[in-house]
Amino acid sequence: MLYDRLVDAIIDKTLRPGQHLNEVKLAATYSVPRSRVRRVLERLRDEAVVEIELNRGAFISRPTIAEARDVFEARKNLEMIIVRLACERATPADIARLRDHLLAERDVFDNLRPEMNRIAGDFHVLLAETAGNAVLARMLTLLMRRVCLIQSL
Repeated sequence: MLYDRLVDAIIDKTLRPGQHLNEVKLAATYSVPRSRVRRVLERLRDEAVVEIELNRGAFISRPTIAEARDVFEARKNLEMIIVRLACERATPADIARLRDHLLAERDVFDNLRPEMNRIAGDFHVLLAETAGNAVLARMLTLLMRRVCLIQSL
């Protein structure tokens, strides 16, 4: 799916802040109609990951310092709630999943593999899922995408 591929490219830093997203090239590259490309770009705009400028097209967002501050403040406060809930609700299976993920993360970081950003972000989302609140998990997922953009600057 085009949406997932673009999100992956942002997380993996293949697409960088300020980079132009050409509708025609995206449609050709992913063999999808331009109408689908536009819908995906609009969805990413709604998630504050893409900016669409009249007569210029779509670009990967370039968060400002103030936006970065707001994103990290929101993440910090959201994660405090998530950690509290995860501590209250985690099952032994959840704890095992978190432990396994941390071991995989250590391997990725020790070997400086390219998926470092993804696996680090996945831990935060896994913790949110352990908290058992789908709304908080979705909010954190969206924030983590913005964090990836900020870290790309």
